Amino acid sequence: MADELLHPVAYYRADGVQKPIKASELTDKDKLHLAKTELLTDKNETVRLWPKFCTEKRPHFYVLNSADKRRISECEIDPAHNERVEEILGKLNSCTVWKVVVNVYVDGKRERETRFSLDDYQWGDEVHRICSSELTIRHDLFGQSKLLSMSVFRPWVAIEVINSHYPDEQTFNEMLRLSRQMPLLVFFDVLSDNLHNYFLKVDNRSDEITPLYYIYEGSMWKGGDRREDIDTTTRFQIEVAADQRRLRDR
Repeated sequence: MADELLHPVAYYRADGVQKPIKASELTDKDKLHLAKTELLTDKNETVRLWPKFCTEKRPHFYVLNSADKRRISECEIDPAHNERVEEILGKLNSCTVWKVVVNVYVDGKRERETRFSLDDYQWGDEVHRICSSELTIRHDLFGQSKLLSMSVFRPWVAIEVINSHYPDEQTFNEMLRLSRQMPLLVFFDVLSDNLHNYFLKVDNRSDEITPLYYIYEGSMWKGGDRREDIDTTTRFQIEVAADQRRLRDR
């Protein structure tokens, strides 16, 4: 058997509701029977769990298959970050059709160009997406078309809100890789003093989403410019810091 990954609580679904079973309850024969007959997972439904009750060690739940031991990307949890996520989600759910607009420069003049029309999307926060056998990405916000068919004109959309924590390099690389293989947009919102809505603006008056930095087609973009030089999260952080200094010093 693979090394056991201990879990104090497992969850199953009944009547569409997620219900917990504590490991300490496995001493009860009815609870143990329930645990053995239900499909058990962790809270986020990222791994399959099995119950174990024996006299040699305390009751627990474990992961049987090592392939299920995907790392979950680190997430940022602080009041400012969480408040911004809630703000954006509320706006996203207030409109049925969103236009994704970026600023492009033609002959030195700034113009606004519509890149996508997101029609009838479902949006959620703290969305886990399995990306490979090694990684599950926990997106702050995620949206997808309610239509089952996939189209390059109906991309998946992830939004990462950054206060103090940038994506780790593995997560950043995986988002780049996925966006090369399928229609995926990843918008980045960076919380910064006096720069509210600068890096990402979700305007439910005009029904427009305007990102400054975003991942698409295997590259980071800044407005209308593909920035292949921003190929790591470290380079991204350096670029954002330069923007913040330039704007602060103006």
